[in-house]
Amino acid sequence: MKKFDELVQQLSEPLEPDHSLALINLGPPHGTSACGIEWSLIHAAEAVSAKALRDILFDADDTEVKRIIAMRLANHFENNLE
Repeated sequence: MKKFDELVQQLSEPLEPDHSLALINLGPPHGTSACGIEWSLIHAAEAVSAKALRDILFDADDTEVKRIIAMRLANHFENNLE
């Protein structure tokens, strides 16, 4: 898992929205865990703007990564009037 995390962190920023979508879709199914891998995917997928990430979620598979990002985005938009 450490190697996976290192590889994900090597992705160059800024990512294209399609790359963030692919990372979200790599996550484990909603309601499950993958030994922390989802956090590496979340942090990498969040390398796009909050607005782009919000739009991406409509096309994303129902993964645990999507669920967590959706909660984080809701908090972001609630606290930052954009």
